[in-house]
Amino acid sequence: MDEAEGAVSEGEAEAGVIGPAAAVVPPEPPRLLLSRALRKAMDDKGLSQTALAKAAEISQAAVSNALNVRRSTPSTETVSALATALGITGADLVALRHYRARAAEPTVSGPPSGPAAEAYPEGEDHSGFAASGSRPAADPSHHAGHPAHPPCSPDLRRYLDAVIRSSDVHPYPGVLPGVDPPPLSVVYLRQRARAQMLADGVTGVGAGLMDADTVLGGDSSCLILAGPGAGKSSLLRTGLTTSVGHWSAGFRERGLAVLVKAADLVDQVTLPEAIARSATAELSDHGMLEALLPEFFRTHPAPGLSWQVLVDGLDEIADAGSRRRVLTMIGKVHRQQQEDLKERKRKKLPAVQPLYQFVVATRPLPRGEIAGASFRQDVLALQLEPFAPADLRRFAAGWFGALELPLPERAADSFIAALDRTQLAEQARTPLMATMLCQVYAADPGRRLPTGRIGLYERFIDLLYERQHAAGNSGARFQAKAALCRYGEEAVSRAEHTLDRLPDMIMQAAADLRRGSPGPVLGLLADHPDAARPRQVPHKVWEAFLDQSLRRSGLLTPRAGRLVFLHQTLLEYLAVRHDTRDRAACRRAVRRAFGSPLLWWLGRHRAFRDEYSFLGFLIEAAEGKGFDTARALRPMAKSIPGARFMAEQAALGTQISGAVLRIAADTIADAITDPRPIESPLDRDLAAEEYLVDIAFLVDLGDGYRAADLAASLADEGSVFPGYRVDAACMMADLGDVRAADVLFALACGYPDGPARISTFRLDAAVKLLDLGDARAADLLAAFAANRRVQVWDRRHCARRLAASGDARAAGLLDALAAE
Repeated sequence: MDEAEGAVSEGEAEAGVIGPAAAVVPPEPPRLLLSRALRKAMDDKGLSQTALAKAAEISQAAVSNALNVRRSTPSTETVSALATALGITGADLVALRHYRARAAEPTVSGPPSGPAAEAYPEGEDHSGFAASGSRPAADPSHHAGHPAHPPCSPDLRRYLDAVIRSSDVHPYPGVLPGVDPPPLSVVYLRQRARAQMLADGVTGVGAGLMDADTVLGGDSSCLILAGPGAGKSSLLRTGLTTSVGHWSAGFRERGLAVLVKAADLVDQVTLPEAIARSATAELSDHGMLEALLPEFFRTHPAPGLSWQVLVDGLDEIADAGSRRRVLTMIGKVHRQQQEDLKERKRKKLPAVQPLYQFVVATRPLPRGEIAGASFRQDVLALQLEPFAPADLRRFAAGWFGALELPLPERAADSFIAALDRTQLAEQARTPLMATMLCQVYAADPGRRLPTGRIGLYERFIDLLYERQHAAGNSGARFQAKAALCRYGEEAVSRAEHTLDRLPDMIMQAAADLRRGSPGPVLGLLADHPDAARPRQVPHKVWEAFLDQSLRRSGLLTPRAGRLVFLHQTLLEYLAVRHDTRDRAACRRAVRRAFGSPLLWWLGRHRAFRDEYSFLGFLIEAAEGKGFDTARALRPMAKSIPGARFMAEQAALGTQISGAVLRIAADTIADAITDPRPIESPLDRDLAAEEYLVDIAFLVDLGDGYRAADLAASLADEGSVFPGYRVDAACMMADLGDVRAADVLFALACGYPDGPARISTFRLDAAVKLLDLGDARAADLLAAFAANRRVQVWDRRHCARRLAASGDARAAGLLDALAAE
């Protein structure tokens, strides 16, 4: 089992939901924790109670008793048998036995006494199976030799309480008004991430796929890269909630997270001042009555522990210079801390944790901006992976359950089938698109889903406006009349006129904000002629009416005393709707966005991929206004920059002519097969990296056959860096190429023309082979897990994958690792 993954409730386990809890709860009974741990392990292995009883060689009644929290505590022999059948070993087994021992005690008083610290491997998550926010099995003050931490200071307690309240009421982005938003923990799915190459060509530590949530709980700074709506903000907020939940429950073994908006770091102030200002703004709507002071963030939150600064929304800063300034400030602080640690090591002084660790989330940025951050080898760059098909079904079932659809599991199956008939099946693997699609489907399950991205956003916003103007006492018009009727019929009439024009005014505000207006949205709305205040209505009353009208639209949410759009893509879509409101406006928007000629603009601005989402909306909107976009895009697709732009748009879900996509695919395929000789190993590896990117573009363009052939050629090229060869083989497997298994096996055994040493890349190949169901993978993983030359975390990963596959050797391998 994954030690970093907390247990979930029975209802969550049945719904297939995973992820940390959204709110801190009091310490829970050990009998409940025991039941949760066993249920979680059983669900992870996909076993029924009958199958588990057979595997453990005990009666079904004994299994039922162990899983039922209301029954007696199972015996030590029963727990041991179940742990063996479920592959529970090491620290997890210690925690499981501790829960059983405490549950068997007639009374429990005082702090729980846990297993000895040496039972936990160094560097591991010591929380065992405890749910996020609940007290861990052992007294955290004694874990890993940490001294007991002093009680919370008043400032720390205020901070923890405010974050807990914010996690309770935080709306999931894109929730329709009138729908009770499910807690983030109910619909959140753990995401996987892949290590990326940094600007200086150095791969971050721990290449290959990993749990993004685990990285957030680690001790290293990292850069999280993902496209629009791919779950960056949800990942950071979940990490914040988990961190604060553990701290509030007394489990203080890792640093304390603080969420910061990147835009709040632009001003020329010190880092502690910027963090204090941003955190106060974020929490002021959740009971933070006094501002957090910079001094609070100038010292460690507890002796020997760091502040984990979660920086969100870097790509929402429109000005490239401001983005570079934020990254440079973070990079300088990070570099200075690393130099201080090296100096202490040189002087043989005790090592200390740095004051700050950074997790920066952004859309992909130009390499020059990342290089300016002074990131080095000790910073991990991670690309968030999209949902797997099974994850998407589980995500949909969670949402349909929250929306109270009958038979949510069956509804999820119907939803996936309906999704396959659209062009959004791939795009639905990103959290925001999946959220919107689930709600659009739930609103009318019998209606066909939109076929393209702009169609989805149009349908979703139409639903928002329908909810806003619902009949009855909850409708916007009834509420406005109730609030303003005392000021006369003219005031009510004026309010109704404002509500009629509100969608257009919101779209104009979005366009103004995108062009650099400082806002705020409420101020832009108040300045609009259609929102002019009636003379007899006081300023405060009319401003409150406008504020409530914006909130009820479902497009905006409060933050730091002002309203902001729920998501950047919603702002982009609304800005496009305003810019293409008629043919004349559409013509001006296309000319302003692309310039003339189009190819020149793209060649000059191709690095700024944060513009691509807006441009995709614009292309589809222009087509809807009668513009022949295919005619304009066809010559563009014949160049490499233009062809890559088409692939990016196809990945976003932009509807582009099939003929244009085929031209773009030919252009990229011809570039990949260019037989230019490359002598320098570094240049050859950089070319291989670019070829991999272009092969992925071919997949986005729908040309999987050529992509698989080109990936096979790269995987077979012995002069190329092994990591690229394994990535190419994994691409082959994802594309269903029958040659992939043999290629992966060869790479996992050793590189034909390269080093035979054990490496993470060989392990990645073996794990992918296991995912394909190849019988040869188990022996490879068992050999890796037993090999002391392999890094211990890689050995543990191999053993866990064997355990998940039901291999009988896994228990012994994990026990051996725990003993080491």
